[in-house]
Amino acid sequence: MKTEIRAVETKKRLPLPAYSILPLVVTVICHTLCYSGSKLINVHFPHHEIHSALDAAIPLVPEWVIVYVGTFFFWMVGLVMIMREDKALCYELFSALVISYAVCFVIFLVYPTTMERPELSGSGYASQLLGVLWQIDTPTNLFPSMHCLLSWLVFRASLRCKKTNTFFKVLSFVASVLIFASVVLVKQHVFVDIIGGVFFAELVLFLAKKLHGENFFYNIEKKLLKKSL
Repeated sequence: MKTEIRAVETKKRLPLPAYSILPLVVTVICHTLCYSGSKLINVHFPHHEIHSALDAAIPLVPEWVIVYVGTFFFWMVGLVMIMREDKALCYELFSALVISYAVCFVIFLVYPTTMERPELSGSGYASQLLGVLWQIDTPTNLFPSMHCLLSWLVFRASLRCKKTNTFFKVLSFVASVLIFASVVLVKQHVFVDIIGGVFFAELVLFLAKKLHGENFFYNIEKKLLKKSL
């Protein structure tokens, strides 16, 4: 009895449920292949600029780099909350993520995009941080915006969480909108990249539901269990 109680207490203390490890590992691999792999392949491909008059009117505001970098914290917190909700939602969301990486990978190879960044002036902390970001992250593979796509997926999945309160759902929406603004205000993307991010997020959610994408992880789980027996 004491052993069972300790097991339950240990399970409650774990930040992530055991079933979430598999999709998390698969997603990290897919993200790396999509983001870095596509850049290695299309580096010599002709890139297209799809900026508009609206983009020319949007100013560069280096301070928004804080929101842009904070996106990773939003993803981390949001994904943890969703992974702890239940296995079905976890597997469905991560299957949508895997599909999104496949879709983005194809687009990045078929129609790679780029943009011309303005000259960065100023010596404040925000300008310095943005300068480092620009050096690390080249202005390629912009459409659709993966920042916007992943943020919208986290928000949409948060709406189905029953273990969290309304505040988390509202916060997820507000965070997503702020992230949308940040990607253009720090000149990481153009406006149409935001539209593309939301559109493809909705598309992969539809495909994951229609194709029962969660079965991808259930099947891997079954195969791993069989090998362990």
